[in-house]
Amino acid sequence: VLSQFSGKRSFSTATAVLERYYRTMRSTLIFAAISVAFTGCAIGQQTAESCKADLHGFWREKDIYEAIELFKNLKIALDKDDCAAAASMMFYPLRVSGQYRVHNRTAFLNHYDRIFDSKVREGIERQIPECLAGNWQGFRTELGEVWIEALNGGHMKVIAVNSDSWPKESNRDHSTK
Repeated sequence: VLSQFSGKRSFSTATAVLERYYRTMRSTLIFAAISVAFTGCAIGQQTAESCKADLHGFWREKDIYEAIELFKNLKIALDKDDCAAAASMMFYPLRVSGQYRVHNRTAFLNHYDRIFDSKVREGIERQIPECLAGNWQGFRTELGEVWIEALNGGHMKVIAVNSDSWPKESNRDHSTK
């Protein structure tokens, strides 16, 4: 990082950049630790049995079983390539890669392969349903490919999908000079 600073840049600017970088890394590590704590299992050591044992007394115990059921049904729908069944499990507008991009069932069906690209499908396939991670935002797969939450009368729906085929847009200023 320091090699980026030369000439007119001051040492204090370089120090500020490094401090920001380390704060970000520390926050990422804290988030990872909290995620492991919420799942009750260490990543890579999860089994359906070990996670089932941790569900009793889970702070969102009332919701986790419905989230697991929805996730199992989503896995089945994707395995069968049943777009219509998957569409019925989504909450619209569906957030894709951080933005509300899919506003209804028709748009979902038109972009189904882009939303559920190979990376998202691999994450869903790899995920043990009983080991979904949970927090105040909802339930998610290990790497956050899919987020599930109770909405509209308490029924679980997929509220977000993070797909590499639909990358996040940059926050950079695109104005002309």
